[in-house]
Amino acid sequence: MSRVEARECTFRLIYMSIMLYDKISFMYDSENDNHKLIKECADNSKLKLKSEDINYVEEILSGVSQKQKEIDVLMSENLKDWNIDRISKILYSILQLAIYEIKFRSDIPNEVCANEAVKLAKTYDTLNGASFVNGILGCIIENA
Repeated sequence: MSRVEARECTFRLIYMSIMLYDKISFMYDSENDNHKLIKECADNSKLKLKSEDINYVEEILSGVSQKQKEIDVLMSENLKDWNIDRISKILYSILQLAIYEIKFRSDIPNEVCANEAVKLAKTYDTLNGASFVNGILGCIIENA
């Protein structure tokens, strides 16, 4: 269960960064700041994260930040009659996280990434948003 909570915390931090900076860019300068920001996010969300979960969150945030352009290209290539700028910030954040996990993390099965992303979309967006996320990730997984 704690990986699910770590993923939710990661999504929230990606979303916060996009809302504040219009891109994935984090506001910390040191490892202590990283841990503090992640712990604050977890505490505010009532998520229980262990130290390995905090490390996971840091790795994903760093990876998404570094690979954002590649992730955006992949996302755009799999949108049908849709422009990336039209995606809500919530769904964009969820897709950033899931696409990073699918393309750049071999330790997480693709189906798990997609299922968790759909759950986040159902929680934070709408059923239509969840279907949208499922469709895009399905295409990406199929073409991988």
